[in-house]
Amino acid sequence: MRFVGCGYSQRAGVDYHEIWAPCPARATVRAVLAYAAAHDLELDTVDIKTAYLNAPMDTEVYVDLPKGYSGGGPDTVAKLRSALHGTRQAGRLLSEHLCAKLTATGAQRSVADPTLYLWSLPDLGRALVLAHVDDLAILGQTRAAVDAAKATILTRYKGRDQGHAATFLGMRIVRGRERRTLTISCPGLIKGVINTFGMAEAHPAKIPLPPGTALTRTDALPLDDSGLYQELVGSLLYLAVTVRPDIAFATNALARHMSRPTEPLWRAAKGVVRYLAGTVSLGLKYGGPGELEGAVDADFNGCPDTRRSTTGWEFIHHGGAISWSSKRQPTVACSTAEAEYIAAAAATREALWLKKLMQDLGEADRPVPMAEDNMS
Repeated sequence: MRFVGCGYSQRAGVDYHEIWAPCPARATVRAVLAYAAAHDLELDTVDIKTAYLNAPMDTEVYVDLPKGYSGGGPDTVAKLRSALHGTRQAGRLLSEHLCAKLTATGAQRSVADPTLYLWSLPDLGRALVLAHVDDLAILGQTRAAVDAAKATILTRYKGRDQGHAATFLGMRIVRGRERRTLTISCPGLIKGVINTFGMAEAHPAKIPLPPGTALTRTDALPLDDSGLYQELVGSLLYLAVTVRPDIAFATNALARHMSRPTEPLWRAAKGVVRYLAGTVSLGLKYGGPGELEGAVDADFNGCPDTRRSTTGWEFIHHGGAISWSSKRQPTVACSTAEAEYIAAAAATREALWLKKLMQDLGEADRPVPMAEDNMS
């Protein structure tokens, strides 16, 4: 049984003020894991129990007593002293509380990503803490540094030491310490998607989308149940931004039709699942050279419905992709040059942010080689 607050009934400016809470960018997670592989860092995870209850509330909030509670009368309510799961500001309050505790012990917050903390432990080496709500990944140059960081955190929060990281944020982590490699993948999630949509016996496809496929609005009747399409594409989107850049373009194109999916779109979405069925074990492998490299490209008026172009980029670090994007541009380009300029500007912003992240991690500050090519 879980007692949660009804955040939908809270009023802005009365029951809450600021609610934004940082979560690590997927690129940050991948960059940190790539850094751990290349430098052979120790990598453990910690789970904080009932995390939100550690942070005190910042405003007066009252809640009805939970069912089954025998104290008080019918008109009695409870005043929250600590953040409660379900309240709008709970995530932000926990983030602020964790930041205050870690910085008080000497950790420094990353400039590039506020969920990454850098910790210099005397005589033990350097430790890094990556926080995603109540899940913490702790990395260190030595086993003693990681153990010291975990001990410091677990004296301030009740939590569970999960030891060497086998999973983190739904990703399976496989390390080859002797070769300094680390591989992340999501085979369990992919198998779950395949089974959920009844495609366990489907014939695997070789590519996510057949050449020349145009995912566009048509006069075809919409699906009777658009929820299935939305659920499937949502699952594919998670994979596309986590460990599968090879389906990013197809998934982005499918996601443009969430409001009115049709049978051809449904078949195309199931085609991506058939491709995943034949590539369940694929993932991202890190452990190569440390130079950050990038590639960016754009088509011209590629969207048949809006005539907008699509930007695509990818950045490689330590032998594996850490950041990628396939996204329709916000405006209609008047020429190929304009479309590629918009794409290059977007990729440059990402490159500058990645360089800040590399500097926080202690990587060498070198220019990012960028390649441009025409999208096929």
